[in-house]
Amino acid sequence: MKIKIVILYTLSVLLCLIAQSCKRFSLYSEKGTPLHYSVLKTITDTMTCCPEAALDILIDVSDTVDESKLSKPDYYEYQILIAEALYKNDLLQTNDSAVFEAVRYYNSLAQIYPKNVEVILQKSRAHYYKAVGESENNDIKNACAEYLIALKTINQIKENDRTFNIDYFNGLIYNRLASIYYYNDAFNLSIGLDKKANECFAKSNSIHCDCF
Repeated sequence: MKIKIVILYTLSVLLCLIAQSCKRFSLYSEKGTPLHYSVLKTITDTMTCCPEAALDILIDVSDTVDESKLSKPDYYEYQILIAEALYKNDLLQTNDSAVFEAVRYYNSLAQIYPKNVEVILQKSRAHYYKAVGESENNDIKNACAEYLIALKTINQIKENDRTFNIDYFNGLIYNRLASIYYYNDAFNLSIGLDKKANECFAKSNSIHCDCF
């Protein structure tokens, strides 16, 4: 009996240690992801208000960076930002294969670190921009599926761990789904999703920005 208690206690301690190590895991470090710290963070901040300027910076980066030498976190964050910049500048996604790879990469990381906020955020963004690519290719079924995965994923982040406006991101996803259903004559579904989008935008205290 005492041996069983010791074993159970040891297992519980190990599980706690594993959970803590998963929380401490970070996608980014100055040594491992130099592009993130040198320019990608700046592009992310610029994208919010000036997507044209963000695209210009990305073009400059593409002229100077050897993508084959980037770490995986740098490379896939870079590709998602390219997809975002193209979308926000009304340009077709030209890196859809890299975005699909990003989805697989972040999905695999999420299996190992299911509660890590950085991983969850990037996984959700990857699925969101994969949905954009699917929509541009008129694959409506997969586009909707990817938007729903993005929605489910982003809401796995707990309230006190949220470092950006998740309600606004939810609103964007509902808005995109509403548009898809509207243009495919599913008007009742579209109206319901549009209401959800407006509720999210109101909750986030943000005005919907059409550049998304």
